[in-house]
Formats: sequence, C-alpha cells, structure tokens
Amino acid sequence: MSSAFAELGVCDEIVQGLDKIGWALPTDIQAEAVPLILGGGDVLMAAETGSGKTGAFCLPVIQIVNESKREKEPKSSSSRTPAGSVTCKLSMEERSDIVAVSPDGLQMQCRDFRIWGGCRSTWATKENAIGFYEVSCNDEGLSRFGFGTISCDLNLGTCPQGFGFGGTGKKSNRRQFDSYGEPFGQGDIIGCLIDRQRNEITFFKNGKDLGVAFQIPNSMNTEPLYAICCLKNAEVAVNFDGPFKFPPESGNVTAFGKLGLRVEFRIGPSVKTGSTKGLPMAIILEPSRELAQQTEQCIEDFSQYVSSPT
Repeated sequence: MSSAFAELGVCDEIVQGLDKIGWALPTDIQAEAVPLILGGGDVLMAAETGSGKTGAFCLPVIQIVNESKREKEPKSSSSRTPAGSVTCKLSMEERSDIVAVSPDGLQMQCRDFRIWGGCRSTWATKENAIGFYEVSCNDEGLSRFGFGTISCDLNLGTCPQGFGFGGTGKKSNRRQFDSYGEPFGQGDIIGCLIDRQRNEITFFKNGKDLGVAFQIPNSMNTEPLYAICCLKNAEVAVNFDGPFKFPPESGNVTAFGKLGLRVEFRIGPSVKTGSTKGLPMAIILEPSRELAQQTEQCIEDFSQYVSSPT
C-alpha cells in the first residue's frame, strides 16, 4: 500500500486505487497540498505542467465529498457508534478560515503573519469536572491556548467569554493582557487545566505549574467551556485523551477528551429539511476544455475506488 499517501491523510480506498495505477509516492505539490485541503485549508497552488497539480486537488475533493455523503446517509439502529470509538478533537466547523486542521483533528496550522486564527474543540467541560489537555508547539510562531464558551471569539482572550495564555508570557481576557508565567515557543509543551469545582484555570509549561491564571465568573458556572487554540503563523499538536507528557500531580484530573460532553456543530442549511437536496457538493472550474476533460477523467478514475462513488 502507498503508505506515503496514507500519511497525508488519504483514505485506504483511494490509496488502494493509487497502488493499482502505480502512484507510489506523491509529488512535492501533492505532499504539501493534500493534507492542507483535507484539513479544510484554503490552498493556492502554482506549478509547472506535469507536477501533479490535478491529483493534488482531485484526491482530497473525492475524499471530502465521499465522506460528506456517508455522513448524510441515514443510520440504522444497529449501526450505532461503538462506545469509546469517538474522541475529542479540533472542530472542522468551529475554526477560522485561515486555520487548517489535520484529518485526525489533532493538529492545526495557521500561516497568516498578520492576524490570529483559532479553533474550538468538539467537546466541552461539564459542571464540577476537572479537565486537562496538552499542546505541543511545533514551530516558532505565536500561539495562545485556553478555554472559552461556544460564543466566544476564536481570537482567544479578546472577549469576556475566552481565557487564554500566550507565548509572550501573557494571560488574556477581555483584551486585557497581563504578565503571567513565562514565555514559551518551539519545542515546549503547554498543559491547560480547568477546574469547574473551584472555577479556576491553570497552565503548565513542560510540567511546571505556573499558578492559577483565571477565576471563572460565577455567571458562567453552567456554561460548557471548550478547549480553544489560537495561532499566528504557527503549527501545534493537541493531546486531549492522554497519556500526557507532563500529567498534573493531582489525581482528580480527567483527560479533557474523556469528560463525556460531546457537542455536534452544524453550519449552513439543515440536512433534515432537505434544503440541500440536489445541490452540488463540489465545484471545479477550469480555464479550458482540455483541462476540464483531464480533471473529469481524474475524478472518474479515482471515484471508482470509493464505496459510494461521487
């Protein structure tokens, strides 16, 4: 099997098809573009003829459309998700446009130098829960981690409902940036702890307890709080389920991804209303008939390998 394509996030069905036609290794542009597109990123590519551009966007388009169609298929009562098979991850829907999320939902990237891009987790804390997650800083960009409500700004720490700790050694809420802890950057692992019993938020740097950063207002006692990561020209990896590199010493802490409060985000027209029936799920524009035919052939070639051809 073409493990190189599998490592980019390409599904097994399409990878098997690539094996059959002899695509053993992705081209440079495919290796860079495919995971970004699968993660929901906006990608602009420019490369010479024969570099693999068509495959670079056709493969993820086929996979995304196929996965979307499967999600909309009615589920029988016997096809319930097995207990423990669903985990907390970064949300594909609750993210800034400039943020890309990996297919497994455990890595995110923002390559904008000017503005911050954020992403919310799919799960939240319950009342009286004590939850913890870790974030690994993969490069030298700026980052801010913490917690917030479903309605808080994804530029974490700029509104009353968001509480963040940033790489410059500042904690932030309501756009008020105060010195806290110490700066962090590439190679560091930041632990984020939320205690809904004491209504406290605490951060850790490589296992070092930086002390209580925030006291959560009583008015937010019953509101679910989500993990939120916010980046500027940076890439990070999150660990919601453990085992953790630097677990808190307290024995009462639960991995954030095991708290059990899962929330489904829905955007756009409701599928239940049938308002999207008959609408295209992907649109590809080409500047010439020849390129359009080439793209159509590529789509047809690889669609045959997925169980629900698009």
